[in-house]
Amino acid sequence: MVEMKKRDWGIDVIKSFAIISVILLHCLTIAQRSNLVAPYHILHAVPLFMMVSGYSFARRYSSSQSLLADTLGSKQYVFKRINRIIWAYIVVFVLEMLVLTIRDGRLPQASLYLLLSGGIGPGSYYIPLLFEMIILLPMVLLLMRKQPVGGIIIITVMSFLIEWFRDVTQMPNEDYRFSLIRFVLPIELGMLYGIRQIRLTKGWVLLGILSACYILGVEYLGLESLAQPDWRSQNTLSFFYPFVWSIFIMSSNIKVNAGWLQRLLVLVSSATYHIYLVQMVYFAFGFNKLNQLLGNLVLTMTLFSVLSCVSFGILFYLLEEKIRFDVRNLLGKCKHV
Repeated sequence: MVEMKKRDWGIDVIKSFAIISVILLHCLTIAQRSNLVAPYHILHAVPLFMMVSGYSFARRYSSSQSLLADTLGSKQYVFKRINRIIWAYIVVFVLEMLVLTIRDGRLPQASLYLLLSGGIGPGSYYIPLLFEMIILLPMVLLLMRKQPVGGIIIITVMSFLIEWFRDVTQMPNEDYRFSLIRFVLPIELGMLYGIRQIRLTKGWVLLGILSACYILGVEYLGLESLAQPDWRSQNTLSFFYPFVWSIFIMSSNIKVNAGWLQRLLVLVSSATYHIYLVQMVYFAFGFNKLNQLLGNLVLTMTLFSVLSCVSFGILFYLLEEKIRFDVRNLLGKCKHV
């Protein structure tokens, strides 16, 4: 884990905000989200995760002399990234299948499809996207290193064309939600910041304002969008809005001095993937029953959901880290026998 003084607290803040936003989104109805102006904050959770992924990848590999050889051409790169995703997901998937088998008296017939599509629960599409990122991130960074500004323009135009193609061909929602291509622009914007450490100029602010106006139009004024309705305010025209306040947060040199807050931020930020997996299971099997039991108390259920998912997600993360540590020690001892 990165030393406390050297941590990028802006990234920790964004990741923590994004994962809590995911939980809040799944607690609220569409009407409640609209009343809370969610299209201007928590609805951008996944684009924020994509920006952070692009930023982190660029910070690590932007100086690589042979980018593709060091990533896609490296067994260590591919294995390490799959290894960080697969085991926690398998544990959660087995748990989901076990619950379904007990509930329905048989294993779901589409279990193989469910395995490949991220399992059950809200946000399950994000798991396949993580595997797609293993391949796509090096290719996007290669473009960004050669043509940073041109790359943004190319990807923006390409994203428009993809949304247009989806609208014209009536692409099935399942195919659309599993496509990482629709999130390439926020990934690329994160990479741009990682490479150039850009500042919040008037140009970026203007793009952010235009995106905010677009969100207002499609969410509150009845403006039609080419994007699939569920993501009408999370597409090419809106991504500059969360990017602007991401620049503000990351360039603010945030310092966290309180020891307990440092530890909490580090834990939540480090455990975002595990918290995400936990909330999938929670909202698939537990939320509705608990909500009915407690009498639809929105505030109570929201607080309980956030605390439960974050707490169990952190415990899940710490448990996996402990198992990984023990396995490495055991393998190390075996080599010296």
